[in-house]
Amino acid sequence: MCLAVALLATAAPFWAGAQAAEDAAGAAPDAVLHPAGVWWMYPDKGICVVQAELEDGRVLQLLHQDGFAVAVGESGDRKLPRGRRGDIITDQGSFLFTPLYENPGYVISQYMFTDAQMGLLRSTRTLQVRVDGEVLADAAFAEGDGFPGVIDDVAACAAGRPGWWTKAAAP
Repeated sequence: MCLAVALLATAAPFWAGAQAAEDAAGAAPDAVLHPAGVWWMYPDKGICVVQAELEDGRVLQLLHQDGFAVAVGESGDRKLPRGRRGDIITDQGSFLFTPLYENPGYVISQYMFTDAQMGLLRSTRTLQVRVDGEVLADAAFAEGDGFPGVIDDVAACAAGRPGWWTKAAAP
């Protein structure tokens, strides 16, 4: 079953350890909706997250802080299955990642992705995130939904460059 990327009902972020300092400071950054209406950007100093809700309610995130990572979040008190071997599977190929669980409903790639891995993500129209063979996220991207452009956007955001995610550019 393939889940198309769907618009988030709310702009509530799923934060992991990288956001602990921000949470301690009192508030997460404001979210900005991408012009295509699918992706939310959470801009912050040095780290940015772009996320979209999948049809099953899980959230797919692309993060950038000195490199790229992918994460999957589960809403409410639901827990994600745990495992040791992560796979990113696309219509163009696949690669392994090490899953890191910072809370029961959130998994992120422990290490940043290589340029070759990011090239694979840029060229895909489908993306699955699996852990020990179990599908955690299954997304199909459509023309005009903002993907793969959000990959470069999240890197530009983390570098402090302006774009649709900046306050001045927000609708």
